[in-house]
Formats: sequence, structure tokens, C-alpha cells
Amino acid sequence: NVYRSSRGLKIQLINPSLALGQAIHDTLEIFLRFPARERSKDLLMDKFEFSWGNLTGEKGGFFSAEEELECKNRGTQMLERFWRNEHFKNTEMEKIPGFPKAELGNDLILTGKLDWLEKEGEIYHLVDFKTGKNEEKEGSQQLPVYAALVSSIFKTNNIKASYWYLD
Repeated sequence: NVYRSSRGLKIQLINPSLALGQAIHDTLEIFLRFPARERSKDLLMDKFEFSWGNLTGEKGGFFSAEEELECKNRGTQMLERFWRNEHFKNTEMEKIPGFPKAELGNDLILTGKLDWLEKEGEIYHLVDFKTGKNEEKEGSQQLPVYAALVSSIFKTNNIKASYWYLD
């Protein structure tokens, strides 16, 4: 269900899957900004409750309390899985602009929102967290675009890119 606003911008109506993805991504974005020494499971779950509160009921496209609870429980399980990974408890994210862009010339600009970027020796490793039930389609351009962004920002081609399916 994609519509256009009066200014021609795309508008997508929220549905439970999108609400879940948004809540998880918002939670992780906020949580991972904290210094590693301050990260805790309680903090992670508190941030999820806050993010979920912005999408509850009709705001999240839910038709019933049962549907919402099922979706929220699925989100909690994703975050439990995330928390069991020691790496993100102890590793700091590389500093990047909030909404990076790379100008490629001829009025072509790449942009995107990176979930995670870290430096492993001389290699930049970017990770995109996935909350959907399906794997990314073959030929998806998301990771190549993100790699081009990282390459442009840090002036390197030493880049590794991964998806992490949280579900």
C-alpha cells in the first residue's frame, strides 16, 4: 500500500511487520549509542518498551491486542537473541554521519541508514540487522550501496558487509 503525498513523496501505510522492524531498529539504534560499559539487558529492553510505545495499537497497524502481543513477543525474542551475542555488548560502533551520503557525480547521490559499522584492523565491517522472516533477495543492492557509502566516507575499499537475521 504505497501512496504519494501532495508533494509527490512516497507514503507507506504501517502494518505489523513494518512496526516490528521499526521498533527493533529504533531500539538498537538508541541502545548502541550508549558506551559499551553502560549497555545492559535492562537498558535494551527499556529502549524496546519506549520504541514499542510509539507504535502500539492503530499506530502500528494492529487490528487486535492479540496480534500486537504476538508481534511484540517476537520482537522481544529478537532482542534476547541479540543480547546473547557478546560482540555488541563490548564493541564500539565507528563514528559516521547520521544519514551518510556519497556524491557520485552527475547529480547521483547514494544514501542510506547504516545499522552498524566497526573497524576490524584495517577492514571496515558493516552489518545490516534484518527483522523479516525472509532472507534478502539475491541481487539486492542494499549492502553494495552501504559499502560504497563507507568507501566514500573513509576513503578505503577494505570493506566487509553482512546481514544479521535477528528472527
